[in-house]
Amino acid sequence: MDVEDGLRRFNDKNGRIIEIRFDFATLDATAFDGSKQIGFMEFKLVENDFSSVYVLNYPEVDPAYQRAGIAAAMLQFAYEALGCESIQVGGPKDNGRSGENARTPEGEAFVRYGIKKGWLVDPYEEGDCE
Repeated sequence: MDVEDGLRRFNDKNGRIIEIRFDFATLDATAFDGSKQIGFMEFKLVENDFSSVYVLNYPEVDPAYQRAGIAAAMLQFAYEALGCESIQVGGPKDNGRSGENARTPEGEAFVRYGIKKGWLVDPYEEGDCE
């Protein structure tokens, strides 16, 4: 069970056995604790005449399961399943603005971790765009 099967199991930081499923048709990663869905990440492929990039569009983890490594495990699995150099972050950080797509402090920490691991790039950071 791994990338080719779209399925991975791991023990989170609290010792729970979490199952991650990656759907290659919809580009969604979903995390389960038994039969209970506890996490979800939506990716989309954005293409133009010059390039294509996968974008992390919507990450969510049940509050009772946050800070246990589940979002990072879902992102890493999606990164490996998509076989890309990196995934672009969707949604700008808040920077004093509010809005539905603005990142929370927890979301910003998650993005920083993903960038450090090489799984994510942030097009909203100064210097990321040429």
